Amino acid sequence: MPSPYDTENLSLGTTITSVATCLRHCINSVKYKTIRNGVTKMAKRLQGLIAGIIIGLVIAGSVAVAATRTIEVSYNNIKLYVDGNLISPKDATGKIVEPFVYEGTTYLPVRALGEALGKNVDWDGTTASVYIGARPGSVEYLGEGLKPYSKSGGYYEYPDKGSFKIAGNVYYRGAVARNNNEHALYNTDAKYTQLSGIYGPTDTMASSGNGTISFYGDDRLIKTLEIKYGDLPKDFTVDLQGVLQLKIEFSRAYLAIADVQIKG
Repeated sequence: MPSPYDTENLSLGTTITSVATCLRHCINSVKYKTIRNGVTKMAKRLQGLIAGIIIGLVIAGSVAVAATRTIEVSYNNIKLYVDGNLISPKDATGKIVEPFVYEGTTYLPVRALGEALGKNVDWDGTTASVYIGARPGSVEYLGEGLKPYSKSGGYYEYPDKGSFKIAGNVYYRGAVARNNNEHALYNTDAKYTQLSGIYGPTDTMASSGNGTISFYGDDRLIKTLEIKYGDLPKDFTVDLQGVLQLKIEFSRAYLAIADVQIKG
């Protein structure tokens, strides 16, 4: 279903719908004069007007119907490149949306640009808000939204394996090392800012020796958590800003991380 923040979708709440409807009536009531190259000048201008108003309303987040005016925009076959790759901007229905220039500013469709940058794009009609990436306060758990692309055989993920215990507390999300020197690699792609959760020895850990859980960002050690038998669960936080690849490494068997949240 088309989203209202696509530049050529005309359903962005009652006010925007009214503006777009009015403009469509204007188009239908005007007799156009076709210029030599077969392009209808008036239609092009009014299309630009509609697109400009809709984008302006989305970005501003407020509507001032009385301030609407006719504008002229420039369509110059503008090309959009992301990291060297040519992108064809499209709306939610798959229709190509052409960028345009108005008074020296280039206007791009927010959905196409956000998705080209690897971000989810979402619309909240209640608050008239566009979200690129995670919403404020949204929660994503490691192993659910973000899964490892490579891991050792004894790196057990939960809830895939059921549940585990730390100091008698039952956890259903997280990871446990079943052997010494277990690890996993995650493609974070610089999309996340923070990792946080609980760590400790599982109740099946042997009664001797200590261990560590280490976090690496792009092969650089970020943080090491030290654990010994009998420890109670503790909180941890890891800074992931700018990290493309996350590596989690357990030095010995039956160490665990639980309820690990990853924030965008």
